[in-house]
Amino acid sequence: MARRASITDRLGKTGKQIFFALFLLYIAGILIIQQVNQYHLSQQIKDMNSDLQVARKHNVDLRSRVNEMNSDAFIEKVAREELGMTRKGELLFAPLSESPSK
Repeated sequence: MARRASITDRLGKTGKQIFFALFLLYIAGILIIQQVNQYHLSQQIKDMNSDLQVARKHNVDLRSRVNEMNSDAFIEKVAREELGMTRKGELLFAPLSESPSK
């Protein structure tokens, strides 16, 4: 019975070297692609951290504004200036509007 030749026997020395070189190129390609992906992901993380810092500062500003708007002084100011309200016993003086003379 004749023995069948294995793949390594059929390739020969030059074929083995080419196969090994292609295998190394394949591995190198995978490593390069992984490095590029890792770089892009690290850039995304930096961008997201920057956006997070901006959002946190905006959140602090909004909380400060809400606290200011909930104060009695702010509510009174809005009531007086925008709604024309007065305290009990106060009189509201409003300037007369200028009418065009004929």
